[in-house]
Amino acid sequence: MSTIAILYASRTGTTKAYAEAMGEYLKAKGHQVTVASVDQGAQAAANANALLLGTWTAGLFIIAQGPCLAFVQFAKGLGQLKAGKLGLFATYKIATGGLFSKMAALLAGKASCTPSLSLKSRHGKLTEKDKAALDAFLA
Repeated sequence: MSTIAILYASRTGTTKAYAEAMGEYLKAKGHQVTVASVDQGAQAAANANALLLGTWTAGLFIIAQGPCLAFVQFAKGLGQLKAGKLGLFATYKIATGGLFSKMAALLAGKASCTPSLSLKSRHGKLTEKDKAALDAFLA
């Protein structure tokens, strides 16, 4: 089984709840999982085989959307990642806009792989579709 780090930036708790739901699901599948905020998880990110990084969607409705400042600062401060699998997740109110491409751009050159999973949630709840996507991501 994989060592997975799920790191998030949350403002209202929705992104944290989404990250924790992913963590509970993956732990039940037998994976070793660390769930932490981006402020506390740099070491977990450096040592994980699989990495899931998440943020809430900051910006103006559909245009000018991107990751929150805490996520941007975290991504800029990351060293080289050893994770063989990289996934992104986000919570949003109306739409994610260009959020995932901006997240990927911040991580470019820091990982040996490009993001192969993008999950999003309006309410921070893990759906059956999300679970299937996580299973496929880790297969």
